[in-house]
Amino acid sequence: KEGLNLAQNDIEDLKTKFEEFYGYKNEVFDKVSGCILDISVEIAKKIINKEIQVDKEAVLPIIKNVVEEVNKTENKIVLKVMPKDVELVRDKIPEIFYGKGLPRTSLYGEFQRRNAAMAFVAARLLKGRAESGAAPKIFSGITEKIIRRGLLSVNWDARWQTVPIPGGKKIILDASHNEECARVLDSNLSSFCASNPKPAIALGVLGIERAKPILDVVKKYASKIFLLEPKEPRALSAKELRGIIGSCDIPIEDSTVEELFGYGCRSLINSEFKTLVCTGSIYLCGEILALIKGKISDGLQDRPY
Repeated sequence: KEGLNLAQNDIEDLKTKFEEFYGYKNEVFDKVSGCILDISVEIAKKIINKEIQVDKEAVLPIIKNVVEEVNKTENKIVLKVMPKDVELVRDKIPEIFYGKGLPRTSLYGEFQRRNAAMAFVAARLLKGRAESGAAPKIFSGITEKIIRRGLLSVNWDARWQTVPIPGGKKIILDASHNEECARVLDSNLSSFCASNPKPAIALGVLGIERAKPILDVVKKYASKIFLLEPKEPRALSAKELRGIIGSCDIPIEDSTVEELFGYGCRSLINSEFKTLVCTGSIYLCGEILALIKGKISDGLQDRPY
């Protein structure tokens, strides 16, 4: 009984100490919780930043591995990615499906090599479908050698298309007609000007929103600017283009397709520049090609009827 009483006293004493301890703990926690929270937030920021970086490095190999597991006879693959990764994945689509360095092609520029990679993948998918009976059997004979040979001999009008003219001069037709194309045009002109004198640039554009990014690029690289008006209802006039250009130290001249490219490109042959780049509108490039080839433009447009 005496021992039980002593034990009971010890238990009560222990309870008191625990209560004091918890009280002290809560008091201390209240004092330092703000600091702990601030430190935790800073640590979390660093972890999140690191995780995002790791995620972007890992997302492409993950997608590549998944795509490789898909049956090659499938003609449609849907990739679902986080919103923050959409731009990354979109830009890497050729690499994801092609699986290695972009293929060589006779077309100019990195953007066309991406197009070539997509064509390579499409041909490979067509071969797989033919082998499974889902496409005509003739396509089962497609080989990698045939695809690569085709990519090295492809011609695509108005995609940085070089047209030689007498006098050692040339016309380059490039149908850059919107903001995305303007970025590609910037890249192509930068590469060109790295080893050539600045070209003269002729352009005609449909719509103010398209004109601004294209003109920003043109002003960076042109030795002279020719303003043309394509035969299309939405085409901007030379006056409207001048208004968008604003102040500019580059010589600017209003002209027409007939003046520049008529009579065997006589005015270009007699000009001071060696290269004329024509850009801004697919329709403009079509008019120029028709005139150079001695044909009549078919007048086909994407007009609503």
